[in-house]
Amino acid sequence: MKNRTRPEEFHQLRLSVTKAGLVLGVFLAAPSATFAADEPEKENPFSDDAWLREGVARQVTKYKHIDFSPHPADKHLVAANCETDPSWWGDLMVFHRTGDKVDWIAKLPKAYTENAGCYILSCKWRHLEKVDRWFLEVFDSTHMGNGSFWLFSLEDQELDLLFRATAMGRCFDATPEDLQIPFGGDASFRDPHLAVSYQVPKGGKFEDVILTGAIIVTSIDGKKTKVHPYTARWEWIEKAETFVRKAK
Repeated sequence: MKNRTRPEEFHQLRLSVTKAGLVLGVFLAAPSATFAADEPEKENPFSDDAWLREGVARQVTKYKHIDFSPHPADKHLVAANCETDPSWWGDLMVFHRTGDKVDWIAKLPKAYTENAGCYILSCKWRHLEKVDRWFLEVFDSTHMGNGSFWLFSLEDQELDLLFRATAMGRCFDATPEDLQIPFGGDASFRDPHLAVSYQVPKGGKFEDVILTGAIIVTSIDGKKTKVHPYTARWEWIEKAETFVRKAK
């Protein structure tokens, strides 16, 4: 426990003036009131511990809305979009259940927990036949309308982040030279967000992850000046067991 000032003591300052100048004195005196005891910290009702202790049905009554996405190959494995305030605040939960009991909750990577949006737009399980693996794709959004595409794999009760890409709102990886953005203007992806598809390229061995859509360029007064088609691809690197973005 950290050292704390005794509640029956406090410091009182006293000033006095002498021929030699100003003198500052410090004295201890009895307080006029006592401090209240520290209150115990209350548990977050949406915590992992609450899920594990209370089960799935109880969580449905706490959140405003939950979208459950059972794994097509394992009905006991579930990804869930849990909204405390629809389209404003929400959490991603991936868990294994037996009936109503939650057996375990997948650990989310730090890169996701520190950079995720404010709420989830969608979460879906995807099986890539050539890669021969299941993945979890997630679209999220911030309150400002910026959002990301996240691709995860599940390994030993932990979600492994394969990559993240901007997919909604402002196009942060575009430069004015690429898109000819006028002074004071902006570039953003067309609503609602980029579309994702999984295709084996000609002569390829595995599926690529492909994000497609359009970038809208606007002037300083918000008027549309240009529309640019947008495509970004990530290829599966078998040896590294991950996806890497292809050069333009």
